[in-house]
Amino acid sequence: MKKSILVTALSALLIGVLSGCGGEDKKAEEPKTAKYYKEHIDEAIKIYIDCVENDHYRSDGFKSIKNQNCNNSAQGLSLAGIFNSFKGTFNIDGKEVELDEFMKKYK
Repeated sequence: MKKSILVTALSALLIGVLSGCGGEDKKAEEPKTAKYYKEHIDEAIKIYIDCVENDHYRSDGFKSIKNQNCNNSAQGLSLAGIFNSFKGTFNIDGKEVELDEFMKKYK
């Protein structure tokens, strides 16, 4: 009887260790929303420039967190009135500028 209780307890402990029970909960990284980027313009600009320079869509895949952040940062900039996605231009001090000029200013 004692032996079977010991075996059961050790089995439960082993299953718990193998399944990760008792350890830290690892939270999956979530992409930031367009609303977040609208409220954090400097970060949105930094993320957008990084996306353009490193082409995260092609290298990391469409469903990657990086690509979702790229899309959401562009949407946040658009919501804030900084990025015109139809023309592909940016509004700096009331003036429409192309991507190259935008990157020079904020890099």
